[in-house]
Amino acid sequence: MPVTNNAPWSDERTFAMRINDPGHNGSMTRRMSRRSWLAGAHDNSLARPADRRHARLRMFCIGIWILALPIAAIFGLLIAGDGLHAAAVQASDRTPATAVLVADAPKVTLTANGTPVISSSPVAARWHAADGSTRTGVVPANTGALTGSTVAIWIDKAGQPVDPPVSFLEDVAGFESTQFSSPSVKNLAAAMAAGTSPLPDPDPVLNTLETEGKAVFNRACGQCHGNLGGHPSGSTPILQGTQGTPTAIVRYHSVKTACPRPVDTVSPPRYLFAACSPSMMANVRTYEITNSGVAPSGTPCGGPAPQPPCVTRVTTSDPGRMLLTGYPVPGGPGDIEHLDIPSLRGISRTAPYFSNNTAATLEEMLDHYTAFFKFVAITAPAAPFLTTQPGVAPPVHDRAFTDAEVPALLAYLRKI
Repeated sequence: MPVTNNAPWSDERTFAMRINDPGHNGSMTRRMSRRSWLAGAHDNSLARPADRRHARLRMFCIGIWILALPIAAIFGLLIAGDGLHAAAVQASDRTPATAVLVADAPKVTLTANGTPVISSSPVAARWHAADGSTRTGVVPANTGALTGSTVAIWIDKAGQPVDPPVSFLEDVAGFESTQFSSPSVKNLAAAMAAGTSPLPDPDPVLNTLETEGKAVFNRACGQCHGNLGGHPSGSTPILQGTQGTPTAIVRYHSVKTACPRPVDTVSPPRYLFAACSPSMMANVRTYEITNSGVAPSGTPCGGPAPQPPCVTRVTTSDPGRMLLTGYPVPGGPGDIEHLDIPSLRGISRTAPYFSNNTAATLEEMLDHYTAFFKFVAITAPAAPFLTTQPGVAPPVHDRAFTDAEVPALLAYLRKI
């Protein structure tokens, strides 16, 4: 019996019968399916006005989408081309140069938590343009930099300081993004930049021995190299504890890796550092520091104790931050041989160790710290990083790792 158009489902049934007819090939079926989806209610005599409005809206949206694709692509190409052209122009117009400071930068001033109030300031300097002529002006320099220090700058064709070209900054950013030792460390850096609290622990999954080593690290090493109590394990702290009290831990330290190293005059020796090689001893120089006026500690030089002398001489292979700040402090060496404490992430892949590469293996590095802890316990028994119980008298020296803990500590250092 033929199907009439009086039934409300007649169009749909007729359509279904047609597209499933064996006499119609697949392409006909696909064409009719597309036409049905696009045309929608227009071919259906029983469609409501709302159905037809929906169909027209659908056709309109599809048309806008089809038109927008090539426009967006062209617009993106134009923007990219303008950016590449601007980067190329900057790269051709700007060249690197070295400026020499002709005045001291402002002294370093720290906030209560150890962050510099300002990290750089405009300082008078001179440099040479591309034609060899001398230029003078102000350039940004780190606070605490002294007259004669050098600063890397970029100059234009007229020899005037300008910002680095965009391509250079992109290259630096691209390089730095590859330096993370693991995705978890990269996530930690992002969290620190965002001010997230608490910060995530970047450690990978640890076995029993490595977990024991982490506890040793956080006790013996973490107060300088970072721990979960202040900064995550392996990151660099700035200042921890309360400044002016035995809990204070500062960012810059000397761990006696420079040469010549301390020698105990007691027999048998209570501590024993590895001897410096001839090549390291060849770097030893005697430096004379003139303290001009008031040191950053606020104590002037040249008066009675505890004021420091106005001229200090030190013999070392690495003066450390003294070359930047140029001052000692009362009762101590100041910045002599003091260095920034680095992160230890990926340390198993960065041998040799220390700033002067004097430890070939992690084992040699720990041997040095064994001697260093003993040296400090004798020469500065109240040093805060020797104890987890600051202020207790007599001092409790409980931070240093023991010989029995070395295997676990090595396992953890090799894992992070």
